[in-house]
Amino acid sequence: MLELRWLIYSHHEQWEDTCLDITSAIVKMAPDRVTGWIHKAISLRRANGGGFENAKALLLEAAKLFPTEWAIHYNLACYSAQLGQLDAAQEHLNKSYELGDAQKIKLMALDDEDLKPLWQGVT
Repeated sequence: MLELRWLIYSHHEQWEDTCLDITSAIVKMAPDRVTGWIHKAISLRRANGGGFENAKALLLEAAKLFPTEWAIHYNLACYSAQLGQLDAAQEHLNKSYELGDAQKIKLMALDDEDLKPLWQGVT
């Protein structure tokens, strides 16, 4: 139910209070649900005072809890690329290929503006 609320409020870009509160509750109540961590990072990224650094820090913590989750590394690649940390971004993108469906992830990456600095290396 909370994830559905997050989807609705994120669609309306209500990041600061609503989305961040919802995802904080999800992570607290169900820390074993990877989507809660990813959605919280997305909310942090877009919230005033949040940003890429905070979102990345949260997902680095989540990567320890979910070492086989490709989506965490994909999002870490996005945040690293936007922070100008291109070597780290490429490493996380490569890790997402290893853990997930590499072909689908490459197609996603080529359509993701956050990863534009890496587009030449995506084959």
